[in-house]
Amino acid sequence: MTFTVMYHPDELPAEITTVAELDDLLDRVTADAIEEDVPTYAEIVTADRLRILQIGLGQRDYSSLIYCNKPADILEASKGTLPMPDDAGFDYGGTWTDAPINSAIPITTARQAARDFLSSDGHRPANLEWHEPQYGRPEPGIPGSVT
Repeated sequence: MTFTVMYHPDELPAEITTVAELDDLLDRVTADAIEEDVPTYAEIVTADRLRILQIGLGQRDYSSLIYCNKPADILEASKGTLPMPDDAGFDYGGTWTDAPINSAIPITTARQAARDFLSSDGHRPANLEWHEPQYGRPEPGIPGSVT
C-alpha cells in the first residue's frame, strides 16, 4: 500500500511504500525540525485517506501521536508516559499546534508506532496506550482536568 506523508506546507507530500522509506523521511524531517528549531507534526495518510497518524518530530525529549480512523469516527492521542512540557506542541502545516494533554511519549515508541501503522496498512498501532485527546491546560493538582 502507498502512504502519503505531509510535513511542511512548502514541500510536496511524499509517497512511501516501505518502512525503510518511512524511516529515511522521518529522519530527514526530524533533522530539519531540530536544525530550524521548529518541531513538526508529520501526517502519514493511507491511500484511501481514511486513516491518519500524526507523529510529532523534532522535540528533543518527547513525541506525541494522534490517530484518526474516519470510517469508525475514532480520534485518539497517545497516552503519555513522560512528563508533559507546558509548551508541548508541534508545527502543523505552518501553524503552531498544542499537543494533546498527557500525550508525551518516548521518541522511540512514536517511531515504532509509525512503522507499525505502515506495516499494518493503517491500523492503530498497538505498541502503546491511547486516549481521547483533550486540549488546554490541566488545572494544578488535578491530573487530566482542563481549564
